[in-house]
Amino acid sequence: MRRSLLRPAILIAATLIAVPARAQQPDLPQLNRRTPIVLAVKNVGPAVVNIRTQDAVRRAGGRNLFQQFGRFEHDPQTGRRFADRSLGSGVIVHEDGYLITNEHVIAGADRIKVRLRGGRLSTARVLNANRDNDVAILKLDEEGPYPAATFGDSNRLLVGETTIALGNPFGLSNSVTSGILSATGRSVRFQGREVFSDFLQTSAIINPGNSGGPLLDINGRLIGINVAIDNRGPGIGYAIPIHRVIEVMTTLLDPEIILQAWVGFESQLKNEQLLVHRVSEQGPGMKAGIKDGDRILSVKGRDVATPFEFNIALLSARPGDPVPFRVARKGRVLTCQVPFQALPLDALAAPEDRTHVLGMTIANLTPAASAQIKIPSHLIGPLVLDVQAKSKAAAIHIQRGDVIIQVGNVATPTVARLTEVLRYYRRRGTVRIKVYRENEGEMQGTIAF
Repeated sequence: MRRSLLRPAILIAATLIAVPARAQQPDLPQLNRRTPIVLAVKNVGPAVVNIRTQDAVRRAGGRNLFQQFGRFEHDPQTGRRFADRSLGSGVIVHEDGYLITNEHVIAGADRIKVRLRGGRLSTARVLNANRDNDVAILKLDEEGPYPAATFGDSNRLLVGETTIALGNPFGLSNSVTSGILSATGRSVRFQGREVFSDFLQTSAIINPGNSGGPLLDINGRLIGINVAIDNRGPGIGYAIPIHRVIEVMTTLLDPEIILQAWVGFESQLKNEQLLVHRVSEQGPGMKAGIKDGDRILSVKGRDVATPFEFNIALLSARPGDPVPFRVARKGRVLTCQVPFQALPLDALAAPEDRTHVLGMTIANLTPAASAQIKIPSHLIGPLVLDVQAKSKAAAIHIQRGDVIIQVGNVATPTVARLTEVLRYYRRRGTVRIKVYRENEGEMQGTIAF
């Protein structure tokens, strides 16, 4: 009886003895968790998008080719079904909804869906793309304004400085990695040949799905577009420097290419001022009073400071309408209305590019000319601007607007190459000339010297 009463008391005492006195915890430092990386991601994150490309489902023998696998989406407006093909990233660079990604992300897609931060879903269309530089420009279909990233200066980067990569790796949206800038001007080889010679190399982890997303500096400025990884080891990623992206993007957004319309002059950034450049004789700009060297202040009421902004402003205009310009000249601010006219064929080549051969005036084919003529990308050559009556060119029915793609057995991509090949074949007495004509394709004829 006494043993049973004492046993619980002994256990309780043992328990009390085993509990040590509570030690006083030292005060932990209250550090600011809003580091520069956190602030950069907060500021730029809303401009980063996830891109989902889709292919229209084709049928063979009445059976869906993709019905056994993949994810589908039905378009109630067209009745078509779309299958997901790939995932990538992009970054909005203008509040009107212009965004950059890699060309390989969207190549061949029938439809592009873009998911913004917060889950909002939109469709986008490809305005233009450049495969050689792996850059594509998309336009969101819904009206803005949208949050946009701020351009940095990739010509003034410091090896060792912090870099931040944002994107959609493996479909994991809104992912962030950080590292340092490992190198600039990095050459990248593929299958034994040099593909690019000026990549940025970063240790920020880049994975499949990050392609097309932004690489930022510590201040949250856009310094590159993520494009590739090195399979030999982790922590070796590559990005296209933003100065090259801006150059390519400005060309791709040329209104002469996108809208087939012009104002009769170009813009040029010089000494941090946006100046009128190359005013065409008797063009819309000259007739409206625009002169070479005028400083461009605004287009359609929008302040513009770069050729990129100049092109964006013109893309919001409608061909056939007058475009309001404000320019500065010798201390005075002038306003004028410049007609936005359909692009004439003669405006597609600079005067210094023009040459006269075989009774025709030819010039190197420009991107704007390629877009207007709709010539296949694998065909290129001098553009015929004029053909004299009773000339050798007229004798084989070459016409204004034709593109000379081959002389004899030699391709002629430029005016210089064409004249060189013609000199060679002149000694033979005759030569076959092949041209491309819009809506008619390739045709050829033989010229006798």
